[in-house]
Amino acid sequence: ITENTPSLYPKPQHQPPIIPPGASTTTPPQKPAAQVDTRSWGERLRDTKIPEIPDVTWRTYTNKEYGFEMEYPKEWQINTQTDGKDGFSSVDELFSMQFSTSKNFYFDTFMYFSIRRKNFKEFIQQIARDNPDSGLGKRFKIQGITPDIIMNGLGIIIDRPDLEPEGMSLWIGFEKDGHSYVLNQHEPGFDYQHNSQIAEHMVKTFHFLK
Repeated sequence: ITENTPSLYPKPQHQPPIIPPGASTTTPPQKPAAQVDTRSWGERLRDTKIPEIPDVTWRTYTNKEYGFEMEYPKEWQINTQTDGKDGFSSVDELFSMQFSTSKNFYFDTFMYFSIRRKNFKEFIQQIARDNPDSGLGKRFKIQGITPDIIMNGLGIIIDRPDLEPEGMSLWIGFEKDGHSYVLNQHEPGFDYQHNSQIAEHMVKTFHFLK
């Protein structure tokens, strides 16, 4: 056999694709990649613009007893409890609420909201005593209670406000009428960008009715 001997398995010849008559030969435009928001939680919440998320339809939750409302994804589930009578809230809570992506509130809770009996200074002092090495505990010892931002007329404390959403979940707290209010996003999951936008939207739409 020489190099000029025909191969038993000849190399296939490249054939151009068959284009049906009338079909377009132009390449469809590519959808631009979503821009990743790398701002810290402090920077994002100082921005008053409320993020809109194309694939999310919002519903408004209104609580007339405590006088507040906020938006949340329409298909999510809500579980509310009072006076710490369930397995999720503590005895110092007047009211608590879970926003869950399914009916399994134990595993799929996305945002936890609670109203505490204590004012915010007492609440932070308790955190500092119980968890002295926590971010809030250390901050309280160094600078006391100093709001990170003013949002809807409320002085807001953000746990670790300089970290990006991809690095941690969101925790904010504030005081009204002698009670502490806390919104805590649970683990952000794999889709940090999408979930952090949902958390940001929910927090920014929270407001008191009067």
